[in-house]
Amino acid sequence: MPPHATQSCLRCRIQKRKCDKLFPTCSLCQRLNKPCSHPAHPETPRLLPMPGLLDLTSSNLRFTLEAQVFSVVGDGLRLREAAGVFFGTVNTWMPVVEEGGYYARLSRFRIEPAPADFSLLTLCIFLVCAMPVGGEMTLETRGLYILIKGWVGMLEAMGTNTLAMLQSRLLLTTFEIGHAMYPAAYISAGANIQAAVALGASAVSSADLSKAFPDPRIAEEARQTWRGIVITNRYASLESNARHTASLGRLIEGMCGNNSSEDLTQMNPFTKMTYSSLLLDQVLSHIHERTSQQEFKRVEAMQILHSLTSFLASFEGEDNALKTLSDSSLAIGRSAMLEVLEFGSKVEPQDNEYCVQASLNILTSLTHEIAHGARGVKTDSAGLAALPVFITHCVYKAAMICLHDAKVSRDSNLKLRIQPLKDLLGYIGLRWGAGKYYVEKIEQEQNKIKL
Repeated sequence: MPPHATQSCLRCRIQKRKCDKLFPTCSLCQRLNKPCSHPAHPETPRLLPMPGLLDLTSSNLRFTLEAQVFSVVGDGLRLREAAGVFFGTVNTWMPVVEEGGYYARLSRFRIEPAPADFSLLTLCIFLVCAMPVGGEMTLETRGLYILIKGWVGMLEAMGTNTLAMLQSRLLLTTFEIGHAMYPAAYISAGANIQAAVALGASAVSSADLSKAFPDPRIAEEARQTWRGIVITNRYASLESNARHTASLGRLIEGMCGNNSSEDLTQMNPFTKMTYSSLLLDQVLSHIHERTSQQEFKRVEAMQILHSLTSFLASFEGEDNALKTLSDSSLAIGRSAMLEVLEFGSKVEPQDNEYCVQASLNILTSLTHEIAHGARGVKTDSAGLAALPVFITHCVYKAAMICLHDAKVSRDSNLKLRIQPLKDLLGYIGLRWGAGKYYVEKIEQEQNKIKL
């Protein structure tokens, strides 16, 4: 009689299937030719099927990718349902794929062979919309992510660098950011910049952009994709504590114009988010690019603070709790402000007493504002799928600053301010793994200071 495991295998548990608990491979996993692992036992290693070297041709890759779409997403109605979820959630805050153009190409999916880059984009659309189960990424989602990373590498090796490929890269990086997959997110964000420049999508002027994309509709889609790449690159740099990327700020500035308050009120949400990433770019440059001209650095810091204050003031009068949860521009702006204020509060006090004290005062006010907004958030499952990936950092940063204050002042009342921030991150964690990741980091710090 074959041995039996004490519990159902992980795959059957996640998919809520009846498992016969055969060890090392249950009957269902064996029939489906899937890996079978149990909580009490490591997965039994096995050789994965590898294609022959002579089989790695463009036509074979295209055909295999198309088959993967049917296998992973489905056919016909399921493809349209997956696209509908994407355009109703992720594409509302990362509007880089033109809906009409995508559906037009999707309608030809069964009629004619699908290009490899479009099949890859369809898989990435499905991946970035995948929801965790019980706050954990499923084995299927993780496997699909790894598979897509491999496909990107293979198509790149074949010389593929198209707009659909660029959009696929961007959605993959967005997924990595959402689930705090570092350094992968930072590495892929940097590669996206180079791919966009090589394609011509980074052109600032409309004339230059039209040379690479003669169709005005495609040119606008390329412009939006470049903005998304810039935003994710800056945010990934922030999250990974990486150094500033030289000259990127000038490329962003060319897209956003100047920073007058009148311009801020006229910006559409995605342009405003791009502008907030410019401010974040300036903050990271200020923090990481050392100079001996300290007087210049003080002037630069005041200019950055003025720009950030004007930017955050443009959100006044709006529902603070709702914006805490849904507005990527506000979240990125707050992250930038928290970073520069924290940096300013730690500079040498000599000749900088006013700057240090002002930084501490504003920092206290901003963390209180974020905590108040977190406390007022009404969590519901209906809006979970549409949560942006960019809202976690400022919530986490505010909590860590509160913990630092509690450590210095020994004020246990600060725990009351930290809890709603943890609760909000826990809710975000039901959609993006970064939320759960940051809760764990906060709790580790709490344990250190016994708060």
